Amino acid sequence: IVQRAIAYIRVFVTEHGQQGPGQGSQRTLLTRFAVTDGFDIEREYVDIERGTRPDLPHYRPILGRALARARWLKVPLIVADWDILARDARSLAAVLDPQIRFIVVGPDDPAVAVSVAAFKSNAVSAKRGNPRLADARKHARASLKRNADAHAASVEPLIREAQAAGHQSLRKIAGYLTTKGARTVRGGAWSARHVSNILARLNGDLNKFLDSDGKIIRLPRKRVARRTVLQFLAGKFSPDTDYTEAHVNATMTTWHTFDDPALLRRELVDAGLLKRTPDGKTYWVNSENDSARE
Repeated sequence: IVQRAIAYIRVFVTEHGQQGPGQGSQRTLLTRFAVTDGFDIEREYVDIERGTRPDLPHYRPILGRALARARWLKVPLIVADWDILARDARSLAAVLDPQIRFIVVGPDDPAVAVSVAAFKSNAVSAKRGNPRLADARKHARASLKRNADAHAASVEPLIREAQAAGHQSLRKIAGYLTTKGARTVRGGAWSARHVSNILARLNGDLNKFLDSDGKIIRLPRKRVARRTVLQFLAGKFSPDTDYTEAHVNATMTTWHTFDDPALLRRELVDAGLLKRTPDGKTYWVNSENDSARE
């Protein structure tokens, strides 16, 4: 499902030339975000600012029209960076309308939907004449992180359900979430990147070592991260099943990309996650009741 949105671009021009990102770079960033996250930019508003007029909304008629249309259509307003909305906390507090959902697409950070209540309550507390925009951003991002963590926890059961059904690649999980009617944290359509971000929140360091198909791309050197990866691989075996060495190797081959199943098999045994008979013919998942088998 494609959602409509309003794009707002702001370019600063002084006697010394352009300052900050230009119109083309902002448009490219917003277009890429819209395509990836399932938005259709219904209208684009471009504000070319010359001079040093204040950031307050009543000095910016083009911004006013963009806000009015977003409010009327009940669609998000998308901008390329925080400073596009306002460069100080007092002006930002005046711009943020509780009836409008703002999406700020940073060039370095993933896009985040602004929680107006959290951001505005911190922005207006800044001293007039001594704005503390950094503090306002810090509190807002903390609130956004809590929201993202809560959303990840809410879709985790569906992701585990998809994995249990055999959908292991990020693209297949994204398709499964779409068929179940789940939405991303920003209400858009699912993609492999969105699933990867969710798994990164749920799995911590593990996602750094997985490719887009959920396969191990390398074995980490650090002990804790290495243990996390090995536990991931051990989870591919059933606790109540015996496996031959060939079966273990085949499973390892399926779940890594660097073509060394024997290394991973030995690592699982050395880590105590898999056990084997003295002749090495039979393997099984380690549990507390295995002493009788040895």
